[in-house]
Amino acid sequence: MNEVLLVKLQLSQLVLTIEDIAFATENDRKLKKWYKNILVDSDKYGGYWIYEKCILFGTRIWIPKTLQNYVLEYLHIEHIGAVKMIALALSYCVYWPSIDEDIENLARNCRQCIEIQLAPMKKLVHNWRVSKAPWERIYIDYAGPFMDNLFLLVVDEYSMWPEVFISNSSSASNTIEKLKLMFSSFGQPRVLVSDNITSFMEKEFQTFLLSFGIEHCTSVPHNVPSYDNVARFVYTLKHALIELKGHVSSVQDQLNTLLYTCRCSQITSSKESPAKLFLGRELKSNLDPPKPREKTQNKKNIIISQLLYYGQKVAVYNNVNGFIINADASNYLTVMVNGRLIRRHMDKVIPFPTIKSVSNIRTVSYIQPVQSQRLKRTIKQKKCLNL
Repeated sequence: MNEVLLVKLQLSQLVLTIEDIAFATENDRKLKKWYKNILVDSDKYGGYWIYEKCILFGTRIWIPKTLQNYVLEYLHIEHIGAVKMIALALSYCVYWPSIDEDIENLARNCRQCIEIQLAPMKKLVHNWRVSKAPWERIYIDYAGPFMDNLFLLVVDEYSMWPEVFISNSSSASNTIEKLKLMFSSFGQPRVLVSDNITSFMEKEFQTFLLSFGIEHCTSVPHNVPSYDNVARFVYTLKHALIELKGHVSSVQDQLNTLLYTCRCSQITSSKESPAKLFLGRELKSNLDPPKPREKTQNKKNIIISQLLYYGQKVAVYNNVNGFIINADASNYLTVMVNGRLIRRHMDKVIPFPTIKSVSNIRTVSYIQPVQSQRLKRTIKQKKCLNL
């Protein structure tokens, strides 16, 4: 009974009575057959049932063909669009199999709706191939005049690495000068994408790109999504410069602060920063935690003849009268030369070969570095120096 009461309440808003719909249903050939079939076998037509000589689909009443135009005109009286008309039809509990399609056709062909509707959703005319490496495709554009300056913006499509140059003019020659400076640091890209302003379309600029083997592509005019990377960064640039104004001394200082922040900030899509994607490393900042140095011991294979012994005769700067006295952990030796002690690095000391019997030669694969607690300790006679 709740469904029947709901139907009566909704139909009253359309100023249509149950008797009107029942009369139209009885005189509709298609609905008349449906009516008889539902009465004979209601289980076969799931969801359809009969109430007061009208066919209902769930809680929605089937409107006969003769009354459908009236219902459509009532739904479209406010010119609210197809989506809202379909929702309104659901709230009024009116139904026929092609009601959604009929509503869309009515809204599509309505002259008043066409005149007041918003511009259609912009779509990309050309889908760019996704870059697979840094500096493969870059986007360039001019922003400004802003704060009495023009800004040449360059954004790498793969890593979103930004480069910005302050410029006094947007001429082709000035643009070429800035790009040459950038190419000297990062190399030449494969593709350069720009809009259709005069400086980018001049013959001088085209010749420059051709000489560097760079393919030039232009974005779709008045289509922001096709140029979304630079357009988004232009917006970020202007707002950041306004916020930084007064905190730093010059526009260049503001720009440097902005670029550093953008290069260190993670990109939502890749969860990596532009610096990590472009340079392969993160940029150092004041907030980087100190990292402890790893203690490593390098074990080097050396030749037995290179071993240094206490009391071994050595040559130090053309003086052959030196004898090894001591060593420390920094690979420095204390050598006695003509009764005077001097300190020299082991690379500056030339040992004299000593003749030993085969039985006294010890096979040494490596020498362990001297530990800090053994600094300046006297070396025992005939022992290998720990360097």
